[in-house]
Amino acid sequence: MSRRASLSIDRIRERLRQGGEGRPLGRVARALLLVVVGVIAATELAWLLLGGDAGPIGSALAELALTLSFAVFAWRPPAGALVLVASAGATVLVGTGMLGALVLVVGAGLVVATCSSAVIVGYALSAGVVCGAVIMLAPASGASEDAATLAVVATLSSAAGLYLRWLRGRASALESALVEQDRAREIATQIERDRIADELHDLIAHELTIIAMHAQVLRRTDEPASRQLAEGAIADAARKALADIRRVLRVAAMSRSDEPDVDSIRNQLGVSLEDVRSQIETAGGELLVEGSAGTLPPSIDTALGRIVREATSNVLKHGGAGAPVTISLGRADGRVRLRVRNGRGGSPRALELPTGGYGIARMRARAEALGGAFEAGPAGEGWTIEVSLPAG
Repeated sequence: MSRRASLSIDRIRERLRQGGEGRPLGRVARALLLVVVGVIAATELAWLLLGGDAGPIGSALAELALTLSFAVFAWRPPAGALVLVASAGATVLVGTGMLGALVLVVGAGLVVATCSSAVIVGYALSAGVVCGAVIMLAPASGASEDAATLAVVATLSSAAGLYLRWLRGRASALESALVEQDRAREIATQIERDRIADELHDLIAHELTIIAMHAQVLRRTDEPASRQLAEGAIADAARKALADIRRVLRVAAMSRSDEPDVDSIRNQLGVSLEDVRSQIETAGGELLVEGSAGTLPPSIDTALGRIVREATSNVLKHGGAGAPVTISLGRADGRVRLRVRNGRGGSPRALELPTGGYGIARMRARAEALGGAFEAGPAGEGWTIEVSLPAG
């Protein structure tokens, strides 16, 4: 799954969670709710214990349960809605139904602000049943007035709950947007790091291989001609590597849209073939080029040039001194094909350089990114790399 797809899925999940499932109260709101409920409940309990309430004990306990039910909203809003409905229903049974119905419609705002759509619908239906029962049991003279009072309170409470839900959803959306921006920034940074790493490997690793190879030649021979040739090769490779480092640093300081000449002329197939011919012959080997690829799109031409450089770098590292290399080019069925084959040189370990398989992985990724195919493996005493890319 791509990073963009992952971000899109996270965004959809976040919106569903915000819109349909509701969210519990925040830490500050929860603490405030518990303080208010605690004060009211303590007052009611003290009033009950001191004998201030002359009514039935059942009514007093039902009213206390109504108050305590709001505390459940601090942890589990759906459970709080259920307890509130049950407590309001109990007040109908003990004869204080109007108080229970009034508390029930006041609590509608809290339910709307914190609960899911399904819980809100269930609460509305249950509240309608309780309020309907209260109005039916009320005296005929006051039924219409009680109904109007409950309707007005329910409307105001629900509107306040909707507004609070909107504010909390907006704050959550802003927070999610900031998190998503941070993720996008991290992804963009990593992509840029990977791109610079690829540039450094594709362009500079080849030259460093040449330098390391000829540095070993300098250690192993005292012949003036061989030393002069090795020193010249080292100087030329170092000069090219420094130029490439400056170019990569210049590109890294610019935006992608302003990037100039990323795939410079030095990476084109024809120029790469001439460079690697000189390097292989300087190392005592022989390069044979068979066939031709003709005129290619810049992206294909550059990709083949870089693959040729990487493949011959591997030959210089692992093929042994004087390893022969054959590069075959051809076009058929709308595709261009490249094959790099090498034999075994005089020394099986010409260069003692670390290997991690990154070069093979980069060549494969470069070919596949352009809709091509890549294969690499041993062939006899040497190694073969085959690439097939669309020619246009």
